Amino acid sequence: MDNIRIIEIPNLKMISSGFGSLEELKIRNFERLFPDWKHTISPTDFMSYDSERKQMIWYLALTEGMKVDPGEFEVIDHDGGLYAVGVSIDENDTDGTRVYDGIKKWVAASGIFELDERPGHYTMFHISTSPNAQKALGYNQLEIFVPIKSQTDGQ
Repeated sequence: MDNIRIIEIPNLKMISSGFGSLEELKIRNFERLFPDWKHTISPTDFMSYDSERKQMIWYLALTEGMKVDPGEFEVIDHDGGLYAVGVSIDENDTDGTRVYDGIKKWVAASGIFELDERPGHYTMFHISTSPNAQKALGYNQLEIFVPIKSQTDGQ
């Protein structure tokens, strides 16, 4: 998978949807806080699966001027870091598994990176398709963010 990109997400404050199933997270109306597509050029929201709790969680980067009712959603300190990123077809588990496994193989073969999955620091994903692109494609693209670190970190 030569089409992997490496990005760095800084340590930042994020709003958390709280844990639940995908359906429960959607019911909480978390999406109403998202910026308008016309003004967004990079992802600000990410979903993740917490393997300890065996539940989904949704995060949104807290930005200046964002209106959030105190106590409605938890504000957390997100531990950023490096991520290896690939793109799959949203809601296609076979393609998502192909991309995730491909990223892990790429990381293992890189000789410079290793996985950095640990409690509270899991693979995240984000639907990156605008409504116009989704209409043209007939599906959403899903970016898969696998946490990695340099093999020289901590040495």
